[in-house]
Amino acid sequence: MNAAPPQRRSNAERSEQMRARLAQAAYEVIAERGHSAFRTAAVVAHAGVSQGALLHHFPNKEAMTLAAIEYALQRANTASMARIAAAGSNAHTVLRIMAEDFREFFMGDRFWVSLDITMDAAKDTAITPAIRRIVDRERRPVYGEWVECLMRCGWDRHRAAEVVPMTAALISGYAIRTLWNDDDNALDVALDRWFRFVERNDA
Repeated sequence: MNAAPPQRRSNAERSEQMRARLAQAAYEVIAERGHSAFRTAAVVAHAGVSQGALLHHFPNKEAMTLAAIEYALQRANTASMARIAAAGSNAHTVLRIMAEDFREFFMGDRFWVSLDITMDAAKDTAITPAIRRIVDRERRPVYGEWVECLMRCGWDRHRAAEVVPMTAALISGYAIRTLWNDDDNALDVALDRWFRFVERNDA
């Protein structure tokens, strides 16, 4: 019996795969070199495609930059949703898994690449609103899912909706602090005290 011939990808599928390949390359170039040294020629070389292929999908450097942020945040979201799905319904455990999730994001390249781009873009009022829209679209659902996860543990929505962003803010603040101070233990101490406070005051 003859094997069925492999299915051919549609033009739309090929286009989407190429776009994703270029977005990944842009992210990896920025992670390696920094956004200030980012050049589309480096993306072409990293992805192994022609300049024409890049320009077909991303007509300028700004579009390429936005794609890199979107790539970073979407990959972070995939990891977050996997943790959320496996977090269970014990509030003590959920809080610590949530902290692990935020810590991985804020201490990792996905955040630092996005922050690097955002800091450079702060000088460009044309691109800043687009970055904010991407961040809001990609990160807000993660926070919302952690709120829902705590509610499944018996928390009321208001309390959960306060604690989730506060925890993220605490961890992101310590992530920024590592630029000047390499005391890794400081975040562990802060989180331990924060969660003891939260659980002591849990209604």
